[in-house]
Amino acid sequence: SRIAPDADVVEAGTLDRAGAVVREAGEDLALILLDLNMPGAVGYSAVALLHAEVPAVPILVISSADLAAARPQVARFGAVGFLGKDESLQTIETAIGAALAVIAGPLGLVMSRMGFGAERAPGHGATAHGVDEHRGVTD
Repeated sequence: SRIAPDADVVEAGTLDRAGAVVREAGEDLALILLDLNMPGAVGYSAVALLHAEVPAVPILVISSADLAAARPQVARFGAVGFLGKDESLQTIETAIGAALAVIAGPLGLVMSRMGFGAERAPGHGATAHGVDEHRGVTD
């Protein structure tokens, strides 16, 4: 990856597997990239479950779900951002870079850049790792 070339990527094809990966890696994760429609997820359950497991790790949702409807819901359940799967690679890379910047900077700025209000910005911090339903980043 151009964003974190030294990162290890961990993939999980189901919500059960993603939960196991998150429980094993814990706070060593830097970022969770998540598809709302991964096998085993219902509605926003994947966001809620993974955020409950590691609340300090930012979750970036990348999904084909309706942006206007999904963005406030994923924020409510703990995600720092939402991107449509039809976004350009540059937009996705920029959002991932901003989410990873949580490691060094305030979450409110990252969330503002991703379209969430700063009032939703609890203190999050992370190290250099992550997971998505198909892909994750670890060191």
